[in-house]
Amino acid sequence: MKPIVHPRGLFSGRPVRGVSPFLCHVCLWTGVGIFVFSSVNAALRDLALAAPEVFTVNAGKVDSANEGRRIHLTGVLGSASPARDPQFGAVGAAACLRRTEETRTDRIRPRRPRRPDDMLDVWTPRPGGPVFSNAFGVTLGAFRVDTADLAKTGPWTPLELDGELLRRVAAAMPGHSVRVESGWIVFTSTAPLAEGAVFPPAFRVKVEQIPFGVITIVGTQEGEHVIPVAVSLGAHPASAVLRRARDSARVLGLLLCLFGAGLSFAGLHLLRQARDLTRLYGRHYFDR
Repeated sequence: MKPIVHPRGLFSGRPVRGVSPFLCHVCLWTGVGIFVFSSVNAALRDLALAAPEVFTVNAGKVDSANEGRRIHLTGVLGSASPARDPQFGAVGAAACLRRTEETRTDRIRPRRPRRPDDMLDVWTPRPGGPVFSNAFGVTLGAFRVDTADLAKTGPWTPLELDGELLRRVAAAMPGHSVRVESGWIVFTSTAPLAEGAVFPPAFRVKVEQIPFGVITIVGTQEGEHVIPVAVSLGAHPASAVLRRARDSARVLGLLLCLFGAGLSFAGLHLLRQARDLTRLYGRHYFDR
């Protein structure tokens, strides 16, 4: 007996093996789409509600009358000691550091090589995501700032890769050559190639920071702490800080909503495919 072949669509021309995988995909993609939509809408609502309730306060004094309120303060972000990366140490005067690592997994020839020996590296993010390092005892005037909350809001800026920093980084990774490429620090092993290897092992690192200095925070006062909602480097009015945060959230929200919509439509398409397969199986069963 010939295998059942789907008459059209995504699996046209291939033997049909079952319906349950399609239903699993429907649940997965539709669920992800709903999650994305709900998460973005919640974030936008939170930022919108913060705008009309902001009180500008003096960063040099904590006023208990503002407990639980949204406050706007500008001051110098500082700490007794900067954040230290577990691998490279204190690579900058920063309250927070974020290190992203990728491993070279392949080298391929580009479609339009500029030179006969031109090759393109394929990089894969390391499992676990970025590594965060935070300073202790971070303050903004008389207020204490939780670096975990600060890391969620940013703003993250690229670490300046000067000669002194590169020498320190190279000393922390012996047996590797170091170069800078498009804002990444690339480490390539100098050891002899292993048997069967066609290129030396390599990985690259990007380090970003939330630096010390003048900073503006809009957030909620809880005792001596301020929980950031929106943060901007430099001195800015509350309206400008919130406007930038809302604009960034809207752009990200639009992209995520489009992505979620695509996933939802994919789920609906797979649902239609599952319905057609059910009819096809039923027709085949009764025609036997």
